[in-house]
Amino acid sequence: MSLQSLHERLASGASAETLAPEIEAAVVARRDEHGEHTAWGLLCEQAGLLSLAFTEFQLALRDDRGDETATLHLAAHYRERGDNERALKLLERLIERDAGREEWLAPYLELLADDGAVPRIAAAVERAEQRGLPAATAARLRAAWLPAQESAGGSRGAGPSSHKSGYDRQDSEHFAPSEADCIRMHTLFAGQEGVYARQWAKPGGETGYSPIHEPLTPAVLRQHFNGQFTVGVYPVRLDGTVTFFAVDLDIDKAALAHARGDPDFAQELRDSLQTEGPRLLGALRELSFAPLFENSGYKGRHFWVFLAEPVAAEAAHLLGRLFLAWQSPRLPPGLHLSGSGGSCGRR
Repeated sequence: MSLQSLHERLASGASAETLAPEIEAAVVARRDEHGEHTAWGLLCEQAGLLSLAFTEFQLALRDDRGDETATLHLAAHYRERGDNERALKLLERLIERDAGREEWLAPYLELLADDGAVPRIAAAVERAEQRGLPAATAARLRAAWLPAQESAGGSRGAGPSSHKSGYDRQDSEHFAPSEADCIRMHTLFAGQEGVYARQWAKPGGETGYSPIHEPLTPAVLRQHFNGQFTVGVYPVRLDGTVTFFAVDLDIDKAALAHARGDPDFAQELRDSLQTEGPRLLGALRELSFAPLFENSGYKGRHFWVFLAEPVAAEAAHLLGRLFLAWQSPRLPPGLHLSGSGGSCGRR
């Protein structure tokens, strides 16, 4: 099945979802070929075959490191996978060519905002304006992504950004957890005894977690904080109890795919997250919990609920299901709630 014939069938009214099995078969059959990987990646995105699209954009850059479309789309895929570092590097590669191109600058600023890197946002907008970005566009971007003092030309660092998620990325490089920090995390995330999970990644972008049959210790968590590897915990302990649970608020995959080609819809999703996160935090507090509210980036928020004492896992699971049933119907389109176990994010 050729790319042209698939496009012709799409033009004649066939849906991308209907053609997805044929698209997948064609992509897999030509995996070792060179050329047209960007076009196939875009088609895979249209059909909802996001893992295949991710691979196709990687192959496109293998063939042509200067492929701007593949670079932009691959950055979006890395971001959706939570790998902001790779996404930033790809977008920086584009911005080095043209710092004033808004379609490249906007997602770059969003990523910096995810990490609270206010000085880098200000510098990027200033550099873009020097290289031809219209002053009105620069002013709009400053108003959207910088604290009021900075967007109005005040001193840097005068106040926290509404998008800030803790500390600047630049400052995080110098963060060193104390022994007390590691012990506190070890106490809070007390999962199954004698085992923890460690994240792995394959060259093609596939990731996952595998069990490590050793105790989770403060020393392991220090390595986690230092970025040597990422760990998670299995929350159900050997006696069938849990000491915490989590609720995830996320943008669903279909909405993310739509947002990639619709800036207005993407802004609606960002606004929805900004509104729904605090609302759900309040709902959990109504139930007498004191959750930890975490900004997990553009596509979601986490609510970590630590229990005063261990409770049966079945009871925590039932409580989570009731909370989801109570709150899910209130969410705007494109957002969804789910329960989560015990992964410890690298924030």
